[in-house]
Amino acid sequence: REELDGIKLTTKGTQENFDERYKFWRKSCKAKGKQAALDFNGRLTRKGHAGNLDFNHREEKLSLQVVRNSQDAHAAGTTDARNLSGGERSFTTLAFELSMWEFMETPFR
Repeated sequence: REELDGIKLTTKGTQENFDERYKFWRKSCKAKGKQAALDFNGRLTRKGHAGNLDFNHREEKLSLQVVRNSQDAHAAGTTDARNLSGGERSFTTLAFELSMWEFMETPFR
């Protein structure tokens, strides 16, 4: 009986630790997504464009939107990279990769 109680107590403690770590991980994912979106938009702004990254962590999907010539109030955004010119597509891809680079871990230290 004492052994069973010990196992239950250990299991409960392990579950509580897991729940706490999971909450921290979710919070961290959300914060990193917001920072990546800010970095992405900041990099596009240097070329006069604007952009948004939308991370859907539940469905594990990422969508991005780019607005060319962000100074134009009538400029339409696109979520399809095929609507961008070759240079715009390359610059958008580079801006995305650089905004995500900060969160990548290196395989060595």
